[in-house]
Amino acid sequence: MLEPDERSLSRFSNDSALTDTPGDELARLEHLLKVADAITLDAAKVWSELWNEFRPCTTGNRMITPEAQKGFVPGCGWPEFLEKFFLLKHYLDSTRRVCQKSQ
Repeated sequence: MLEPDERSLSRFSNDSALTDTPGDELARLEHLLKVADAITLDAAKVWSELWNEFRPCTTGNRMITPEAQKGFVPGCGWPEFLEKFFLLKHYLDSTRRVCQKSQ
């Protein structure tokens, strides 16, 4: 089972450091950018894992091969493959929330 990279997010999850200097919008913005960076890095890793599952089933110009159209079975198994899809959605939703919070 995949877990979000706790190390990449843990150092950005506590906002207490930001409240020590009220009104410091630059520090708040830098914090949010670091959180967004950590989340998108994790999302890119998941996307890469998913693409590596699909890559053997595609042609050079990223079309699905006729053999793959008959039935694709991911090497990691369907449960983990689908978990990666939902994890990717979670990362993208989290990034969107961080970006909306910074407005």
